[in-house]
Amino acid sequence: MNVISSLKWLSKSYTYTDFFQSYIHRTEEAASDVDIDKEDVIEQEVITDEFDLANYDDEEIPGEQFFMLSNKDEKLLLEDPEELESRKLDGDDRVIVCGNSGEDCASIDFFIYNTAYCGLETCHSILLGAFPLALEIIPSLPNHAPLVAAGTYESHIDIWNMRDIDRLEPTITLGAGNRSQSNGHKDAVQCLSSSPHVAQLMASGSADSTAKVWDLNEAQVLNSFNHHTSNVQVVEFSPFDAAYLLTASFDKKASVCDVRVCKAKMNLKIESEVESAIWKDAHNILLSMENGVVAQYDLRNNEKIWQLQAHKKACSSIQLIDDIMVTCGLDSKAKVYKLNGSNPTKLASKNLNAGPLFNVTGSPDDKNLLGFGGEMLVIWDLETIEGYEK
Repeated sequence: MNVISSLKWLSKSYTYTDFFQSYIHRTEEAASDVDIDKEDVIEQEVITDEFDLANYDDEEIPGEQFFMLSNKDEKLLLEDPEELESRKLDGDDRVIVCGNSGEDCASIDFFIYNTAYCGLETCHSILLGAFPLALEIIPSLPNHAPLVAAGTYESHIDIWNMRDIDRLEPTITLGAGNRSQSNGHKDAVQCLSSSPHVAQLMASGSADSTAKVWDLNEAQVLNSFNHHTSNVQVVEFSPFDAAYLLTASFDKKASVCDVRVCKAKMNLKIESEVESAIWKDAHNILLSMENGVVAQYDLRNNEKIWQLQAHKKACSSIQLIDDIMVTCGLDSKAKVYKLNGSNPTKLASKNLNAGPLFNVTGSPDDKNLLGFGGEMLVIWDLETIEGYEK
């Protein structure tokens, strides 16, 4: 059984027709950037001398010679035109990046969804060494194409170049090395958040009960927060203030941290284990919990504004689009609410027939499109809901 544990939409502002490339299309300049170890070259020369490989092609032994490709064999070097065409993006295409866990493999899968004819197809995959738990898009680091960060059951964070469809190694690895000596996490990385204000900052939360803020340019930890006592399920930079980071944990506590002074500025006691949390505005947050409850809290006075029983099982994820809140849960259902002050109104409830749902994320370019991760990727167009106003 496959599980889509996390997903992200890539804004079309970062993509273009030939966004995805294979190694065949890399420029000579890019190829020359590969570092060559002088010791490896010396070792290769020793092997060549020992086995007389320099004269290997001069031997006249029938059936023992291998062929090599020349310019006349160009058709063997080029990709199938249909393969190239299938990867080209147009204005109606959206790229969805998913963390996929199977019975015997784990991967980051790239899907292309066409908004004109509602077609969904797989573009390519990146194989991972451990099951993915969280993904985050890093759109605008200097001298880099858009990147995707992956948190897994391992304690480090791998960051991949999304354009390169056949890369075998990550571009950057955060927290690699001996766990006891590294200043990175000591356990699984469960959540990630890229700062919308400072491109090189990313936050992570872990089963080791810590939240960390990373400098991606230096691949180093800037701040580490130790105020939680259980798995950190949420890290979320504020879209409204660059200094604030929202964290939440299985210790039934949500906190607002000031990344400038590495301190939790405010702590909220929650009735149940927190599954997900997002900023509603500069002073309010929305939380979903293990008991299926969703609630809004006012941070100015630690006051709960409202709560509702959204799901019979854990409410795993929430998404806010203007005044529309979308939730999903382990009961396989997705629900849509209109937020009206202290009395949210339910607009729709739908069983997506994709098993337990772990994540919901909206398209940054289409307010009506939402992606859900369960046993498969599901796209729901909110404009199909009666009474929904775009």
